Amino acid sequence: MKYKSKIEVSIKLYNEDLMIEKNWASSLTLSSIYLSPKEYGAKQEPNIIKALAYVYITRDLCNGRYEDKTN
Repeated sequence: MKYKSKIEVSIKLYNEDLMIEKNWASSLTLSSIYLSPKEYGAKQEPNIIKALAYVYITRDLCNGRYEDKTN
């Protein structure tokens, strides 16, 4: 994922998986991408707000407390 377009496509696919399948692993991956984007080949700065949001979504999905309002 060395190119910005590839990281954006990956984020889009993880988001779709999260919305359709309610997959906590996708949420956790998105949190990791936003927390340490350079590890994934993105040149953007870390986004702590988005990373924390996905951490909370992951927690709720793992605890079975998913609600449509979360998204």
